[in-house]
Amino acid sequence: NVSAHVLDYINLYLMKHGIHGVRQFFVEQTALDSFILTVVRETPFDERAIPTFVAKMKATLGENIDVQTRFTESIPLQPSGKRRYFKRSFDTSSPPQTTKAGSRYADGAAT
Repeated sequence: NVSAHVLDYINLYLMKHGIHGVRQFFVEQTALDSFILTVVRETPFDERAIPTFVAKMKATLGENIDVQTRFTESIPLQPSGKRRYFKRSFDTSSPPQTTKAGSRYADGAAT
């Protein structure tokens, strides 16, 4: 299960291990096993930052998840003035659908 707490833990892990480069991040879950990681880079940018962030996501959420990475100059605040770290952008009331081969679909059939 994804939560901002899990993602915050990953960011704290990077800082604790001296892996710099992520000033801000935002994760959007677009399907059960698909995510977009948007990152605002800091200077200096450690090339290990993104692969480590993604590896920690996979270790926590499942090795078969797909994570696309995008870089941006800024991540806007919410209208409330708060910073959001995670958003689920697919309908959770429908039966689960996945995007990866070898996953289960709503009818229970394995691919």
